[in-house]
Amino acid sequence: MLEYTGFTALALGREYVFALHGADAPARSFTIMIAAAAFGPGRLKYQEGPDLCYGKLQAALAAEDLDGPVRPRQQVTESDIMAYRASGRAKARKPTEEQRLEAKQRAKVHRSSSFV
Repeated sequence: MLEYTGFTALALGREYVFALHGADAPARSFTIMIAAAAFGPGRLKYQEGPDLCYGKLQAALAAEDLDGPVRPRQQVTESDIMAYRASGRAKARKPTEEQRLEAKQRAKVHRSSSFV
């Protein structure tokens, strides 16, 4: 069983820690780092970090027999982030104020044309 056990916020980013428990193998620990630059407007949300890292680690563990043992410390890459976004698991972004105003304007025009 793969378990997320928490994170540590560092100046360089966040380290997410996972524990792997199995009945027939010794427990193992993994730490995955996401650089601070990966978070922010138009980038990852902090809440997405554990899910992204969990998916990356699950994929690595699934391929472990073919690729050799999974390294206990890993770094999330830009391609990992792009794959996460493409998977549809990334949380939807809130619209900007400008986008909200445009949507209101379109709705207003649509409502006024409906009554003609």
